[in-house]
Amino acid sequence: MTQRRRYRISIVDLGLVIAGLVIGVFVAEIGLRLVDQRYGYYHTEPLNTATQIQEDIFIQLRLHRPNTHYQFSPSPDYIEKMTDSLQPGVYVSDTDPDGLYKPGTEHKNPDLTILFLGGSTTENFFMKPEERFPYAVAHLIEEHRKLKVNGLNMAMSGNVSMHSINNFLNLGLKFKPNIAILMENINDYAMLYHERSYWNDHPNRSLLSKGVLLNNTSTGNPWDGVRIPTSTAARSLVRNLWFRLTPHLAQRLSTQFGWKESTPYSGDPQDLRWKEPQPFDLDRIEFDFRRSLRTFVAVARAWGVQPVLMTQPNRWPDSVDVDAPRSVKYFMQHKAITTVDYKKFLSGYKRLQRAIMDVAAEERIPVINLEVAVPRDTDHLFDPVHLTGKGSLLAAEYISRQLENLGLIPR
Repeated sequence: MTQRRRYRISIVDLGLVIAGLVIGVFVAEIGLRLVDQRYGYYHTEPLNTATQIQEDIFIQLRLHRPNTHYQFSPSPDYIEKMTDSLQPGVYVSDTDPDGLYKPGTEHKNPDLTILFLGGSTTENFFMKPEERFPYAVAHLIEEHRKLKVNGLNMAMSGNVSMHSINNFLNLGLKFKPNIAILMENINDYAMLYHERSYWNDHPNRSLLSKGVLLNNTSTGNPWDGVRIPTSTAARSLVRNLWFRLTPHLAQRLSTQFGWKESTPYSGDPQDLRWKEPQPFDLDRIEFDFRRSLRTFVAVARAWGVQPVLMTQPNRWPDSVDVDAPRSVKYFMQHKAITTVDYKKFLSGYKRLQRAIMDVAAEERIPVINLEVAVPRDTDHLFDPVHLTGKGSLLAAEYISRQLENLGLIPR
């Protein structure tokens, strides 16, 4: 009887202790609220607690992953349908710690730094690294002027001018470039045609992105303090090991289960949300494009960088008929402006080319008319807008010569 009584008393005592702790917590909370009201406080919690994830909104820098080896072999189907002269083979690229293509930042203390911004037509993925004109321009100037020159390739497939401005402002200025050269047209055209604005909710081409901040510093997690887009957080945590050890198997399995991440020039239609033709509003498209170009100029000037605009080489035919290049037909169906009104499309493209020249004149900055320098043939452009290695080296010669003629190269 005595033992049972003691046991019951201990349970009561435990209950009193728990009750005391609960009361103490609430008393502490009430007390802290009174203190915080006096001194001010900041409190945050997710409104949608069902998701268990609190997202941030952050600027999306569309750059390649740092310290990464890229390897891509275009399929025969891609070469047959989407190009007119691309050579089969394995195309490789390496990136530096900032996600820029190598070679680029070769000199720690350069005499001249030239930053190139744009989309795939500046990126030039399908060629040897030394053939890409951002590097080749620097190399030519080095040879001619005996200077140490860095030619930085800060371009990426799909970038529009506003992405380029993001990259320029948030990373490019770090390198203290002397000259920043922007070449955009077709990507801005496609974005403003399909999405009607640079500010949109496109899953991988939006200017902003939602993500989760991993910041549990007690775990030693290598991702601590890194913002990762919510849709790719799980994939990002396992990708480094999985894709490095078994890249081909990982690619097949990730494709099978819908985890495949986008690869450049897959040969598939660009985006299901861009499959439907849209009404042309060329006035609005040109107006927004001009404002974006002026924004680039203003940012460069504010930071003491010489802005240069550049037109886009191309070989769009005057009309589309049965003899039109196959790449042109595929571009119109899947890659750029999904429309059957080719004349309307071509009119808009030419208007954006003229806008580049006009903005340069109005802002009194140099312009390089690369469109007139590159022959409109398959030796220099393997599809309507992308340079071959030969075309890129020719472009490099023209750009470097124009920079010298414009007096932008120090003597």
